[in-house]
Amino acid sequence: MTTSGMTDTSPDDKQGLIKFDYSGANTIIYWVPSTSSDSLTLVDAAYLLLESSQPENTFSSISSGNITADGQEGSFGGFLVTDSTGESAGGGLIGGWVCGGITDFVAILSGPDATAIQIRFDRLIDGFKCS
Repeated sequence: MTTSGMTDTSPDDKQGLIKFDYSGANTIIYWVPSTSSDSLTLVDAAYLLLESSQPENTFSSISSGNITADGQEGSFGGFLVTDSTGESAGGGLIGGWVCGGITDFVAILSGPDATAIQIRFDRLIDGFKCS
């Protein structure tokens, strides 16, 4: 597990990032003070950031919809990744939601096994607590 700050050197209750392996799903969760963005904007921004961090790969958006994390309405998007040879490089799910209008949260789960990613994503969202 790796942690870091997003707007400061260390994570705290207002901002931060945690990265870990969740039983086969590469998982990143980050949170920052709310920018008054809606949840779909959070998902779109995370997708663009992920895509730009891997210029050697091709990303394809494949699904989107709504989620609920601790009673907060949110959005999700699914994606596939292919490498420079056209071979599958996995895929993932991105979720975004705002807790109490104060903190933006984004969760990114990725890896080679779509079933594992879906199960871990659902468990993470279902078990999430804003406080």
